[in-house]
Parts: sequence; C-alpha cells; structure tokens
Amino acid sequence: MLPCKLLLDFVDSPTGSVFIVIFHSGCILRKGLDRLPAVTQPSTTKPAIPLQDAVKLANDLRVELLPYCERVWTGGSVRRHKPFVGDIELVCIPKPGKPLPATEPEGQADLFGGPPPPVDQPAPDDQLTVYLAEQCADPRSPWQMRPNKVGNTSFGPKNKLLTYNGSPIDVFSGTWANFGMLFFVRTGDARWVVQVFAEFKNQKRHGHPYGGLEYFVEGTEDSPGAVRAEYLCRDEERVFELLGWPFVNPDERTEDRASELRRTHH
Repeated sequence: MLPCKLLLDFVDSPTGSVFIVIFHSGCILRKGLDRLPAVTQPSTTKPAIPLQDAVKLANDLRVELLPYCERVWTGGSVRRHKPFVGDIELVCIPKPGKPLPATEPEGQADLFGGPPPPVDQPAPDDQLTVYLAEQCADPRSPWQMRPNKVGNTSFGPKNKLLTYNGSPIDVFSGTWANFGMLFFVRTGDARWVVQVFAEFKNQKRHGHPYGGLEYFVEGTEDSPGAVRAEYLCRDEERVFELLGWPFVNPDERTEDRASELRRTHH
C-alpha cells in the first residue's frame, strides 16, 4: 500500500502548490530573479504567493532550468487556478550526464557528437542535479537547500527541497516513461490524489507516483511466486484511461469529484 505521506508531501499548506514539469533543450540561462512578495493568509502560518506572482516566478525558473532538462510544463495550484500558492514545485525530466561547456555545439552529448544514451531512471549526475548542487554550494547563489520541520535537508536525484531568494522551491525528477503519472500526482490536489490511489487499490492495482500502475499477471499480492507487471503512463490521458474515468480538468480535481467518479464508474 502506498503511504499517504508520500502523496501528501507535495502540498504542505492549505493554499496548494505550483508545479512545473520540465522537458526542453537549448535555452539561454537567465538569472537575477526577484524575490516574490509574500501574502499571509489567516488560515496558515506559511507565506502564500499570489497566483500572478507565482506564475511569473515559475516561468522565470523554467527559463533558467531548461538548458538542463528536456521539457517544461506547469501544474499544481497554478494549473488548478488557485488564487494563492504555497510552494513552487518543479517536476522534471533531467538531461543525462553533466552540463556541457558553453563552447560545445548544442546537443552534443559525447566527444564524437553522438546522441545522449537513453535512460529509464534519473542518473546520479544528471545535468539538473549537477547544476543545482553547484548553485546550492555557492553562498552567493539565490538557490539554497531548505531544511524541513525537523531541520533535515533533502537533495537527491528525485527530490530536492530548496529555496530561491527565500521562496520555497521543490524539485522532483522522473523519466519519459513515467511522466504522465508524475505530472498527474504533482498537479493535485492532494485529496484528489489520495482518492485516485485508493481507487487503484480497489481495482487490485498499485499506483506509483514516480512510476506507472502495477498489476498482477499471475496470482495476487498474497500469493507466493505472484507475477507482476506495470502499465507505463507517459501522459495523463493514460492515467484516466487506466482508472476508467473521463478526463477531468485540473481545476475540477477535488476530493468530492473523485468520490463521485468512484461511485459512478466501476
């Protein structure tokens, strides 16, 4: 069973979050972003960012990180059109390897100009991780690691909890094969996602936020020697298809809507 904490970590304030999914190449690096004005809501002690400002920061960060990734989309509270945002969350597919020197021809991935090798999992030295590690190591950089509530930091190939000029930025990395599920989960909202994964469990299948949808080819979860397989979810449409639900627009993805679909679509 997928722990609820894993599903809920990406929204840690009542205001929701901004997500960006990254997949593009060859963009000019942009620096010097302004710190966002913070607006405190009565219902939370965490500063909230007005949607318009969150969109601007998300777009600026997108420009900065595009050289190290393959594609960028925006989701989360911005995609759901929420008026205030808690965190800026970036969900990305990094380019493999290390960043190329600025003098190298665009797109060259090795000494012989060959294409980068295909990867199914983010490499420990993917270009995004290397770039952000270098930034966080520089005390003059706007990028810094962000301690959690108990003072621990998180900086790995898949999860990075950061700040940019004090604004909370969470960076999540995945692959082409799992992009649809990752984007679906990071769009939220959290209660919608919990209902979706409960529905998968009800169907005797197991959804992975960083993967696809696992099912049993032979046997069951309690069967010795059970054979498992996984449906890949390269886009959100595939997730809805596997659920047996019609596509739901991001701003309609709520706990109540998910509960309704669970009652009416079996």
